[in-house]
Order: sequence, then C-alpha cells, then structure tokens
Amino acid sequence: MTAGRWFAKWRNLSIKWKVFLLSAGVFGLSLTAGFAYFTYQSYWLNVQTALGGLMNFTDAKQQGVIRFIDQNEKLAKQLAHLVAQADETAVRSQLKEIVATDVFRLDEHPFKDEIIAGTRKIPTWAVYHAIDYVTDGVIRISSDPKREGAAWTKQIDTRSGYSDPWYDGTVPVLTFAAPVGAGMLYVHADARMLSNIVSGEIGNLAGDMGAYYLAGVGKSFDYYIVNKENLLITESHARPGQFLKGQGSELPWRTTLQQAGVICSKGGVYATNAKCTTGCREAMGFYTGVDGKQKIGASMPFYDSSWTLVVEQDANELLMPMWIMFAEQLGMLLVISILAIYLYLRLQDRAIIHPILKLQQAIEEIERTQDFSHPIKIESQDEFGVIANSFNRMSSNLDSIYQHLEARVTERTQELEILNQQIRANLLASKESQKMLQESEEKSRRAMMELQLQKLALDEHAIVSITDVTGTIIYVNDRFCQISQYSSEELLGNNHRLLKSGHHPKEFFKEMFRVITHGNVWHNEVCNRAKDGSLYWLDMTVVPFKDEHGKPYQYIAIRTDITARKKSEQDIQQLAYYDPLTQLPNRRLLMDRLQHSLSANIRNAKHGAVVFIDLDNFKSLNDTKGHAVGDLLLVEVAVRLKSCVREEDTVARLGGDEFVLLLENLSTSHNEAAAHAERVAEKILCELGRPYSLSDDEHHSTPSIGVAMYCDHSVDVHELIKQADIAMYQAKSAGRNAVRFYDPLTRAVLNARNQLEQGLHLALARQQLQLYYQVQVNQDHQSIGAEALLRWIHPEMGVISPLQFIPVAEESGLIVPIGYWVLQTACAQLKQWESNALTRDLVLSVNVSVRQLRETMFVWQVKELLEQSGINPAHLKLEITESMIADNVDSTISTMSQLKSLGVKFSMDDFGTGYSSLSNIKRLPLDQLKIDQSFVRGILHDEFDRAIVRTIIAMASSLDLDIIAEGVEVEEQRHLLARKGCTNYQGYLFGKPLPLAEFEQLLRAR
Repeated sequence: MTAGRWFAKWRNLSIKWKVFLLSAGVFGLSLTAGFAYFTYQSYWLNVQTALGGLMNFTDAKQQGVIRFIDQNEKLAKQLAHLVAQADETAVRSQLKEIVATDVFRLDEHPFKDEIIAGTRKIPTWAVYHAIDYVTDGVIRISSDPKREGAAWTKQIDTRSGYSDPWYDGTVPVLTFAAPVGAGMLYVHADARMLSNIVSGEIGNLAGDMGAYYLAGVGKSFDYYIVNKENLLITESHARPGQFLKGQGSELPWRTTLQQAGVICSKGGVYATNAKCTTGCREAMGFYTGVDGKQKIGASMPFYDSSWTLVVEQDANELLMPMWIMFAEQLGMLLVISILAIYLYLRLQDRAIIHPILKLQQAIEEIERTQDFSHPIKIESQDEFGVIANSFNRMSSNLDSIYQHLEARVTERTQELEILNQQIRANLLASKESQKMLQESEEKSRRAMMELQLQKLALDEHAIVSITDVTGTIIYVNDRFCQISQYSSEELLGNNHRLLKSGHHPKEFFKEMFRVITHGNVWHNEVCNRAKDGSLYWLDMTVVPFKDEHGKPYQYIAIRTDITARKKSEQDIQQLAYYDPLTQLPNRRLLMDRLQHSLSANIRNAKHGAVVFIDLDNFKSLNDTKGHAVGDLLLVEVAVRLKSCVREEDTVARLGGDEFVLLLENLSTSHNEAAAHAERVAEKILCELGRPYSLSDDEHHSTPSIGVAMYCDHSVDVHELIKQADIAMYQAKSAGRNAVRFYDPLTRAVLNARNQLEQGLHLALARQQLQLYYQVQVNQDHQSIGAEALLRWIHPEMGVISPLQFIPVAEESGLIVPIGYWVLQTACAQLKQWESNALTRDLVLSVNVSVRQLRETMFVWQVKELLEQSGINPAHLKLEITESMIADNVDSTISTMSQLKSLGVKFSMDDFGTGYSSLSNIKRLPLDQLKIDQSFVRGILHDEFDRAIVRTIIAMASSLDLDIIAEGVEVEEQRHLLARKGCTNYQGYLFGKPLPLAEFEQLLRAR
C-alpha cells in the first residue's frame, strides 16, 4: 500500500482516533525504547557472565593438562638420565615398575560412588602404556620385554617434547621424548589420560573446579582438545566415540591458532581476522558448532604443541532462562499498558470528544439544508466556542461568495466546452506520431543492449585484440592484459611479435597472414610468451573486418586459454611412456623404440644390442629396509645407467628391479658390435657395484646382465627381450654380478625349467607329492626316528628327484605351500604312530626352507598344526642348513627361539659345508648337528674328511648337542664314526627312503 493511501486513511479517521493513535505512538515508542535498552544491557550482562564462567573452566582444564605434560616431560628426562648412567637390568626394572604401578585405583577416586553405580565411566585407569629406549631404529630396552628387539619405524613429531596422540597397536598413546646419546627415550602415556583430565576425572580438578562446573551446566555442555589439524585428541563430552576420528568446532580452533584475543564482537561471532599484540592467551564468543547449532564457547591454546582446548555449550540452552525472564517482563508491561490506555480513552471522551461531536452535528445540519444563514449555537467560551463563532462568520461570507461563483461558473463552462473540442482534434493527430517514435526508440534500445551484452560476454570469457592491416594493436581487453602480463599502455601501438615464444617456425605465421589478408578466417593453436617469460597456449581465431570493397581494414583475434589442456596432454604423455619413479622410458616406449630400431637396421645394416639388467637380492633390501629405501636404490641405479651409455641409447625400466638398455647403431660388424655391448655391460657392472648411500646407510648391490644382439627382423621385439632375459638368468646361475650373452642352449634349459615349474603348480592339488621316510638308528641299531623326504610322483615322468624340483620351488615361492603340506602331513603321521608301540617314540625330522623360516606366519602355522594334531612337540624335529643363517641372524634366532618354546627340536643339516660363524652357531637353540654325507663318504680314505668329522663331533660334545651322520652306506663307515664318538646314523646301510607302507614294514622287520 502506498504512502498516499495511508495518508488518505489517516485523514478519514475521527479526531478521537487521531488523538488516541498519536498519544499511543509516543507512549509506545518511549516504552519500547526503554524496554529495548534494558533488554540489551541484560542480554550482554548474561553473555559476559557465561563467557567468564566458560573461560574460568577452560583455564582450570588447561592447568591440569599442563601439569600432566610437565610431569611426563620431567619423567622422560629423568629416565633418559637413568638410561645413560645405569645398566640395562636396572633400567628395565625401573621402567616396568613405573608402568605397572602408576595407575589410578577405585578406592582413591573422588567419584568412586558414581563409578560403582555405573553413572560415570573412566576412559583409562593406566597412566602409561610403555616406555622404550630406541637406538638405530630398534627398541633396545622396554618396560614390555616383548617390544625389545622390535624395529622402531614410527615417524612421530616430538619437537615440542611430546607428540600428538597416535595408535600403538590398539592403544592410543601420547609419546614424550628425551634424547640419550645417539638414541631416544620414549615415554608412551595412555592418550586417554587427556580425556580423564579434561573430564575432571583425576587430580584436583575433580575435587573443586571440575566437579563444580560439571554439576552446573546443561546437556549440551562440551569440552575437548583438538590438535593443529582440528582432530579430536580427547573424548568429546557431548559427542562420545569421536576420539581421534571427529573434528572440533572450526572457528574457536582457527581463531586460537591465529593468536586472537578476547574478541566477542557486538555481532556475537568470532572475529577470526583479529590480531593480538600482547598477552594473547584465549578466545571466546559465539560461533556455529560441528552439529550446525549456534554455540557460545571459550578456547585456549597450548603454544608448544599447537593444541587447542575448547569449552562450549548451545547458546539457546545457556541463555534460555534469560529469554524466559524477558518474556515475563514483556507480558507484565503489556497488561499495564492496556490499563493505562483504557483510562486515557475514558478521560479523552469526556473532555474533548463530546464537544467536538456537538459541533459536528451543527455543521452536518447546515450541510443537509444548504442554508448558511442559520448560525451555530455557542454554548461555551473555551476553544470550542471560539471555533463555533469563527464558523458562523465563515458561513456568512461563504453564502455571498457562493452566489457570485455560481454566475462565473456558468460563463466559464461555456468557454471550456469550446476549448475542449479543439484539444480533442489535436490529440487525435499527435497519437499516430507518438506511437511511431516510441517503436523506433524501443528498437534502438534493444539493439544497444544486445551489443553491450555481447561485448560483456566476449570480454568475460575470451581474450580479444584488434589490429590494423599493418599488425599494430589498437585494442585489447582486460583478459588479454591478464594472461600476457602486459598493461594496455604497453600493448597498444605495439606488434604481436612482442609475445612471440619461438615455438612456431616462420612458415606458421606466414601462412596465417596469407589467409587473413585474402579476407578469410584463420584458426589454430598458438604458443605465446608472457612478460615474465612463462609460456601459455591459446586457441586462436582471426576474423578480418572488410570495407565496402571487400578488403580487410582491421583484424579481430578471439582467443581462449588452453594452457591447462596442453599441460594435461603432456602429463598423459609422460604417464603413458615414462616410469613415474625413475622418469625413464617404460616398457611401452622401449618396445616402440626397439621396433623402430629393427626397421632402421634393415636400411643401414648396423647391429644393435638389448641389455637386460636385474639387481641381485633386491627383494631382500625391500624386505629388510622397506620399499622407500628400495625406491631410493632404483632412482640411483637409473642415474648411473644413463651415465654409462650414449645420448642416442635408451635406458628403460620394465618394472620392479629390471632395467633394459637399447644400444643402437653399434657397427656393421657383428663382432665389433658385440665387443661394444660387452664394454658397456662391464662398465655397468663397475658402476652399479659401487656403494650406495641410502637414507644415511651404505648399501652394496650387484647386477646380473644378459645381452642379446640383433640386426634385422629375424626376431621380433618380444623375442629379443625374452632372449636378453634368458641371458640374464644365465648370469644369475653363474653366481650373479656377471654378464652373459644369449645362448640357444640356455633357452632349452629354461624352457624345461618353466615346464617343471608349471607342473609343480599342479602337483600339490593333484596329490602327486608324497613323503618317503628314511630310518635313523642309534649305536645298537635301534630305530630312533626318521627323516621325511619329499618325492614328486609325476604321471608321465615318473619319480622326479628333489634335486630337480626343490630349487624351482624355492625360486618360484611354491616352497612355502609345499613346506606347509609337508609339516601338516608329518604331524598327522606322528599322531597315527602314537597309537602303535613300535612307532610311538619315533622322532620325525622335516626339512625347512629359508623362505618358510622368514615367513611372518610360520611360527603361528607350526603352533596351529601342533594344537590341531595334538602330538608331542618333542617328536617333531625341524632341520635347517648353515646357509639359512648367513643373513638376518638375529631374525632367524628369534624365530627358532619362538618355535623352541613350543617344544619343537632343531637339527642343523649338512653341517660343515657352509660358512657360518661359530659364534652364531653357539647362539642358535639347536638340539642336534648332522654330519654331511660328503664327509662321511670320504671318511675311509681322506684324512681331511676324517679331521672335519672329528672336529664336528668334538664341537657337538662341547656344546652338549646330539650328533648324527647321514649317508652311512657301509659298516666300515659306521664303525669308524662310532669310534670317533658318533652314535646315531642314517643311510642306505640301514634303509633307503621308502614309502610309508614299506617303511613301517621295515620297522617291523627290524
């Protein structure tokens, strides 16, 4: 409704209502202003009181956390000093005592009754999870003996003296660190202690401030600590279950990190851009919480760790009592106002409205009769009497004026009628002209708007320039200036050669000018150079403006930025043809270049070579040092390989630790080309054999290299790679760190080996594997046990010797499932033998592969088989060889010790054939040494073999180990062994390896 209509309604109101509304308005505005001022003051007084309480609570919580941190930092330093001064036994005892005794007990807890009643839960009773002393990445001393000797690979940030909470297994911990010489002392406190402290569960907080505030707040009251990524590192009081998973409220965390002070503005929100100059410790105010509700809260920082303590509550819940009070006050004010208005209306009606009504009746009577000669009767001498007297005088004057005007109106009406007829005629003539003018103006306005919109759209999304016929720039838009980094003043009057990148040849721009000077549109992609030297790509269209004769007089160039698209194309090219780790060509690009080289060699008749390189024992590095260190080695190998070849040669990575070199255009002579390839291979052996510095550790590695020569299309690219691969495997078979050229005979051997490996994949599933048993006897020829020997009964090739298929199983990894089957079958056989008096005391020996022993699940598998079968573990003997302890001695001893604790026995097979350290032999938990059959075979005629046997028997005796000799075939060998002190034997003299039925028959015959 317009203001004019409101004013008309106001004029139509009676005086009674006008006076009432004006008085009510003045009274209402005064009352509203007073109530608003009172409400405003009360509101902010309540807010400030609430914020003060929250800040006091925050300060109390912070002090508790700081005390906890200080105590543990001091403890870490004290223990570091203890580690530096005391021996390991004393340190280990002290660490165990601290972890075991520093716990909270129910009878000492301030909320004991609530905990018993189940109304209060404690996140943790233990203060410490573990305390470790770490050097060289290994836990040397720990409060938990199971942790000692384990690798320390956790990367935690303890620059502040302690870390953010993290999970050690299933336990969240907060780690305090103190240096000890070259190592570190780590105190792993249970991170849930922070929740205990913040919840007021421990310390003096539970007895005073914590209990007071926890009892006096609403259901939405929340308090927690977040780290610098706003991750909850304590339990949230209002949102349980979010520990180390959920997020805290955004604004208090961010404001505290920005070092804002007490910044609760009149708008009631956090001012996150505020800066504090001095004394900045906390922030408080209104903000939106994680649940989307408005919160009122306070936050306080921990400067050394960038943690933030937040205490908050729903603003509506906290301020609801105040709003209820305001509503009650407003209701009382309304009741008083209604009574005052009623009394005021009654008084107004008697003193003002009644005289006015009488005056109104007299005026209406004059209006009804149209007789101005009857005056109004004057009843009083107040303001209303004066009004009546004035009205009488006015009526008399109006009567005379009325008579005069009546005559003038009649005369003027006749004149106006004549004038009105003339105006009608003029209007009819001008309407047609006015309509045509309006239509023309509307068309011009639309055309101008369309042009403006087109220009706006073009300037917004396109890079536009206009040049004259000489190429001089006469217009550029803002987008042109932005992407070229030149101002319009620098560009206008200049030439586009200012932006030339040098990427395109001269013919490119000659063709462009040829097209546009003939009046045609030109389109292409152009690379330009910005003012700072950077390159950018444009999709460019040049359109000529033609005069009335069809000749161009100006050119408009419309461009779009395609730099991002070009960059994406380059990235796709890089990912498609290059290895992301080493940046070397990958298999696809290598095959492409090799195919191109084969085609080129047909024309130039030059020989080339494919060099296949495999790093020796690379898997061992990955397993022991981790893939990150393995990647460092691969990158360094790539750098060294490129230094060994010419620019035109290709160095590619096929994958894993396999590299291939493509040496092109070596020579037209095969011998010269082969000699060149050999020199390159020898150079690679030398370069890759130099030490590597990987992550502060020195590492030694060697390659095995295979070379395949080529000259024409007699073989395809895949066959060439395969030939080089075969030659590489020949180098590995020769002892590694060697160079071998492709030999067709080797190919036949490898094909046979591949067939054997494929058949071995099916042998276990098709039950082609079988255990044979060879008896072991004592000096009285009594059977004391047997050795389980694996045989492959092939349906076509018959019995395949273990010497043929065991190496294949080792290299392919099939030895792990095959070894598990052997152990499973041996345990089942021992269980059957327990029911027979003849066999119940036999000890069954099973050979264990090095790959089995290094499997992380091996101990668990043996334990599970022992439990499932229910056999006596002492009847199972695992045989290992000396070569198995050559690497990772500590790991091997650890695995053997765990198996030994299960009751399993150990025998060292082929003893004397390896190069193991005697100090390592002493550390192994062995039960028996087995003299290798090569020494037994020559004991009758070789003094050297007799000396070795005598030494082995003496060593076993001094180490309190049993001794057994294998390969005993004649009585003279057994007799000589017995004389030297060997009392246990195995060999064809007592029985060859037999299937189960024949073996049991042999036992019964003995």
